[in-house]
Amino acid sequence: MNKPFYLQLKEVLQEMIEDGTFSPGKELPSEHQIAERYGVHPHTTRAALKLLEKDGFLQIVPRRGAFVSLRNYSEISEDQGFTIPKDKRKKRRRTKIVLREAGPYYAKILRIDPRDELYYFKRIEGMKEPLYLEEVFLPVKKVPRLSEMNPDIFPLYEILAQNDILIERTSQRLKISDASKSVRKKLKLLDGEVVLLLERADFDREGPVVFMRYYVRSEDLAIEVKFKRNRINK
Repeated sequence: MNKPFYLQLKEVLQEMIEDGTFSPGKELPSEHQIAERYGVHPHTTRAALKLLEKDGFLQIVPRRGAFVSLRNYSEISEDQGFTIPKDKRKKRRRTKIVLREAGPYYAKILRIDPRDELYYFKRIEGMKEPLYLEEVFLPVKKVPRLSEMNPDIFPLYEILAQNDILIERTSQRLKISDASKSVRKKLKLLDGEVVLLLERADFDREGPVVFMRYYVRSEDLAIEVKFKRNRINK
């Protein structure tokens, strides 16, 4: 007995993912394009894609498309050192990536040459209201094909892990800061309102990997401190 078309299509697409035809982070053709290519109904395509998502091969983003999942790293953490109510942090706007020179300030933080190129991007996260503004400074040489891996779809730490960069330690500094006019506008703050500014640098075995800033609306913030007691051998 022949398999249903959606299962046959699922197997074809899964094989293309596994053999690298569709690489991790890559967007698949649209449902209609896949349907036309294989001569099936779009509903058949949709059923196949949903199965691939269920099995962990895809991540489907409403109104965006289907993206090949990155490798699963259970120990990766993107915890910023603060927490935000889950019902308020579901929406992430598209990420626009630009290239810039590191300059002396970021070169010192990231231990690179001031003339080295950085990816710079910022994004606002929140649901109905903006909760925090994130800025990211990442040396291009760390992830040369970052834009192809859809950082507005996948967490940065999954992208780093996909490039065999595993974060081993983090340095963070939190302070109350006056909000600039630009930050107030993006976070919809009134004149004179302050933000909580978190500066964070993440390191792998070789040194600094990425530097980030988070400008956070203070009323939506909770601080969580974790520590581990090391046993002293006598």
